[in-house]
Amino acid sequence: MSGTSTGIPDFSIIGAGIMGLCLARELHAAGAHVAVYERAPASPEQLPALTAAAGTAAWAAAGMLGPSGFPPHIPLHSFALSAAAYYPDFAAGLERETGIHCDYRRIGTLASRHGMGGAHAAACAEASGISDEDEPHLAHAHDYVLIAGDHAVDNRKLVQALWQYVRKNKIAMLTGCEVGELRRTPDHAIRIQTANGCFTARQAIIAAGAWSGQFAGIHVPVVPRKGQLLCVQAPADLIRHVILGPEVYLVPRSDGRIMIGASLEDAGFDARLNPEIAAQLLKAAVAMVPAIKDFPAESWCGFRPYSETGLPQLGPTNIPGVWAATGLFRDGILLAPIAARELAAVLTGRESEILSSLRA
Repeated sequence: MSGTSTGIPDFSIIGAGIMGLCLARELHAAGAHVAVYERAPASPEQLPALTAAAGTAAWAAAGMLGPSGFPPHIPLHSFALSAAAYYPDFAAGLERETGIHCDYRRIGTLASRHGMGGAHAAACAEASGISDEDEPHLAHAHDYVLIAGDHAVDNRKLVQALWQYVRKNKIAMLTGCEVGELRRTPDHAIRIQTANGCFTARQAIIAAGAWSGQFAGIHVPVVPRKGQLLCVQAPADLIRHVILGPEVYLVPRSDGRIMIGASLEDAGFDARLNPEIAAQLLKAAVAMVPAIKDFPAESWCGFRPYSETGLPQLGPTNIPGVWAATGLFRDGILLAPIAARELAAVLTGRESEILSSLRA
């Protein structure tokens, strides 16, 4: 356990992915006594290898922050716009608190007018055309439009910064501590049964990502959706924007790495990598930026928390005192910070117009 506290926690958070860590930060800042339970036996120093092996979406993701993927006719449109507007302050605040730069960059997205990118291009009224000079290595640049409101972040650095916040503020973190059961006690507390013993909290929040629907007797309609990605180590600035092509997306990092994604598979928690999918991703990426073929690639997968209702699960469950904070699917990196802020407001007795409008 990193950090210690005394007494029964006000809130015990089940899961140390981006949603759980953002919630821990918000609740701690509001003065609550918080504990976090993580099934992986990871310390912050061990986090990269262990969370990658566990398939957590926060570590496996590409880091796109794309509100353009939420057209005006869908319920999450205003939620996504609010999330994007909040991100600069969130990233800057976390950097001040921890000293870790999350590589948040307002680089915009280039969206193809065809295939996958076409939906983004069509939904964005402010999209503008580009020239070959805007992205010199991009083939068929005339087929793309610029969506300036989409940005990107290094999700792995973001997770590291959140873990650093937990350590710095001595928030109780129990790792290697898989939760098996949550039960309400006669005195209205929550009993948390784990492989390492029983614990108690006044309230509990299930923020276990794709695993959030696995707790017996608690109805959280979330199932895993597997995603396989590639990463190539290219020179810095080989590409300057997030690029949504007809079949895949490319997300650049400041150090030259380029994320290429991603598959969408209903495969349960099968973490085996499929070489055919990797080859398809690479082929589509090379068709967009031919220079990518010259650089080595590695592959991994993660499990996204897919909500069977089509909406995030951000509220009470069927057991009083147990809440859900999950189901952000493909956009957890974008949506988690504001979802955590708004849910923390509700949990500490305030109101959230954003969450109320989402449920309306």
